[in-house]
Amino acid sequence: MKDKLLSMAPFFVIMALAIAWGVMQGWFTPAPQVVENNHGVAKAPLLGGAGGGLSLSHAQEPTPTPSEEGNLKTLAPPTTTYREQIPQIPEPTLAADSSSSTTGEPGATTWSTYHGDEQLAGVVDVALPKKPVRRWRFQANSPIYHGPVASERLIHFVTGTGEVFGVDFKGVKVWSRQLTRISSFDQKVKNARIDGPVSCFKETVLVGTMAGVVHALDAATGEEKWRTDIDSTILGAVTFQGATDTQPDRLYVIGQDDGALHSLLLSDGTLLWKSESIDRCDGSPSSGKGILAFGSCASALHVISAENGTILKNISLGDEAQVAGGVAIRGNSLFSGSHGGELFHADIEKGVLLWTNTDADGEVFTTPAVSAKLVVYGSMDDNFYALDRATGTLRWKFKTNGMTMSPVIAKDTVVACSGGVLYLLDLETGVEQWSFEVSDEITSPSIINGMILVGSDDGTLSAFGKFEG
Repeated sequence: MKDKLLSMAPFFVIMALAIAWGVMQGWFTPAPQVVENNHGVAKAPLLGGAGGGLSLSHAQEPTPTPSEEGNLKTLAPPTTTYREQIPQIPEPTLAADSSSSTTGEPGATTWSTYHGDEQLAGVVDVALPKKPVRRWRFQANSPIYHGPVASERLIHFVTGTGEVFGVDFKGVKVWSRQLTRISSFDQKVKNARIDGPVSCFKETVLVGTMAGVVHALDAATGEEKWRTDIDSTILGAVTFQGATDTQPDRLYVIGQDDGALHSLLLSDGTLLWKSESIDRCDGSPSSGKGILAFGSCASALHVISAENGTILKNISLGDEAQVAGGVAIRGNSLFSGSHGGELFHADIEKGVLLWTNTDADGEVFTTPAVSAKLVVYGSMDDNFYALDRATGTLRWKFKTNGMTMSPVIAKDTVVACSGGVLYLLDLETGVEQWSFEVSDEITSPSIINGMILVGSDDGTLSAFGKFEG
């Protein structure tokens, strides 16, 4: 027996070496188990041995708890935080959006009006976190009815009682200024009444009042630069056109009462011209190359020369199609909702309608957001709609539980507000990705310094963004 065992020794040595080699190569290691995390999404396993690690394509970033109480409508984060175990793994990057590059229509680069920039198209080339958290909340003294805008270093907004604020990107107050008026009843000084959005161009904060006064403030200090009375209620935002070879920097504002457009010098507020009266206008003018556009209670879209105020086009929308929201400009196209619930696409040069959509069951007073492929807007029937830009056919709709505000498109995400809730929706499908109940009523969203900002009826300005622990 001993001799037999000795004769088999080489075999045992070979077997041992083979087993050892197999262990080293992972032949006897069980296959890794893929389990579902608390989001119902497969978690990538941590693999042992050389070459093991985390698959970024399946990694679930932890969802931190917001710093303030709120109804965060997302499920709990995974109990195992892989990103804490492997802190050196970089954040995944999102592919560039095609909404600008394929059409030659750049998105907003600075948030100068309530819907992005002068074109009011509501598109910004910013990748937002999939599950943002509330970074900070600033408390003002009265309700905020319109979203904030940005200057080089500050965020600006105005309250319903006429107080204008400048806060930094961390929500710290830098300045505030109370706008005033002289009461026509008793000639006493009272707070100005504001019912229109604030704007900011070339470090000048611009606010129109119900008394018809445009106030221009220094963005850095809040000091008054000038004020101009246009003698007509102002409900829309002030817009802008930059200097040309023959024209200086100019501002434009609509008088609500008669729909006349006023052109002012940015430098000192001097009135350059006033256009022909059209009809009552509650919206804001949008600014394109050499033209201004807006809608009115005349059930039409109006294209005005930026140089001299001449009415270039009146595009009829049909009966009961009064326009109270902003009109988005994209290239040679105008996009607008109406009192009758339609969404219109018009050709600026030809002055004709290209298509009309009637899917909404309520009035459309929001300003549409227009990407390369889709037009997204909210209706008084509490739904957000996405239409094919080329044909006007319905692509998706998203039901909410309150009044919809003007949405914004940030790369592949729709940022939408309704009934006090902030939503992130997938641009292509309309599927809700995340939501947060901010207050009873909130403004349309602004995208500033990589954050989503909304004002609310409780007087707070909230900023949502990436968690920074």
